Amino acid sequence: MSRQASPSRRSRLAIAASCTLLTVLTTVGLQGCGETPEFNQALKHTPETLVTEFVARYKNLPPNRKPLKSARAKPKGEIPEQDEAAKSSRKEAATKGEMLKESETLESVVATLEDRLGQLEGISRADAAKKAAELIEKEPAVKDDDKQAVVERLKKLD
Repeated sequence: MSRQASPSRRSRLAIAASCTLLTVLTTVGLQGCGETPEFNQALKHTPETLVTEFVARYKNLPPNRKPLKSARAKPKGEIPEQDEAAKSSRKEAATKGEMLKESETLESVVATLEDRLGQLEGISRADAAKKAAELIEKEPAVKDDDKQAVVERLKKLD
């Protein structure tokens, strides 16, 4: 029988340390590859891209959805607290309201469109809403009743 020479414990540790060091150095060296990423300015939102997104979300709405509500005024003040029961019920109502906002409804889709039209750079909210209304009027995928309600809401934006 012949005996094979096995590497000593020190040499095994040296090999493991070398491999670990090379792995760490390679990982650090490849981070970002020296270039800073640039944002493509052509990808900014426009009324056209927002309407395209609206139509895509509209097509995915459930068929048994509720009709769109008209634009309503936001409350200006908050009702003062009377007791713990009233405070608790208002908290519950606020939580349920937030949950409803998260669910996909025509109301939430239109509200998102209205919000995003107000955030566009280089164009006023009223001009963006007017352009979006024109595009939605021409869109065949939106039902006539919904189209009329959406356009009406967009025309009220200032």
